[in-house]
Amino acid sequence: MWIVQIALRRPYTFIVAALLILFSMPFVLSKMATDIFPQIHIPVVAQLWEYRGLTAKEMAERVTFQAERELGQAIDNIEHTESFSVAGLGIVKVFFQPGTDINTALAQTTMSANGAARGMPQGTQAGRVRAWSASELPVVQLSISSDTLSDIEIGDAAGTVLRPIVS
Repeated sequence: MWIVQIALRRPYTFIVAALLILFSMPFVLSKMATDIFPQIHIPVVAQLWEYRGLTAKEMAERVTFQAERELGQAIDNIEHTESFSVAGLGIVKVFFQPGTDINTALAQTTMSANGAARGMPQGTQAGRVRAWSASELPVVQLSISSDTLSDIEIGDAAGTVLRPIVS
C-alpha cells in the first residue's frame, strides 16, 4: 500500500523509472544469453548396442542388462546409469561425478563395452561409445504403443510420421 501512496505523491519518479527500464532494454537484451537451457558440465558417456530382430524386452534382458552389469564392475566415479531399450537398440548412459576426466571415462567405458561384448548374443554389434554433454540430452522422451501394430511397424511410424512433427 505504501508504494501506491508514493506513486500518487511523486508520479514523475515512477515515470522516470519506467523510462529508464524502457531505454535500457536494448542493452540488456543484447547482453542476454540466447540459449534457453544453461550449459551443464556433467561428464556423460553413452554406449549404443545394436542387435536387429530383438524386441525391446529381449534387448533389455539380453544386451542392455549385460552392458550395465559390466559398467558397474569396470568403471570408477559413476554417479548413476540410465538405460532404455527399443526393438533392436539399447542405449546405456553413464553419468560420472562432476570433475571426472572425460577422456578417462571414455577409455574405461570403451574397455567395459569390449568386455561386455564377449557375453552378448552372437551378432550383437559392439557397443559404440560417445561422450555426451548433459546439455545435449533430450528434454522430452516420447513413448508409443499399439495393440494392433508390431514393434517394427511402431518404430517405422515413429520415425517417418512422429519424428518430423516433433523435430
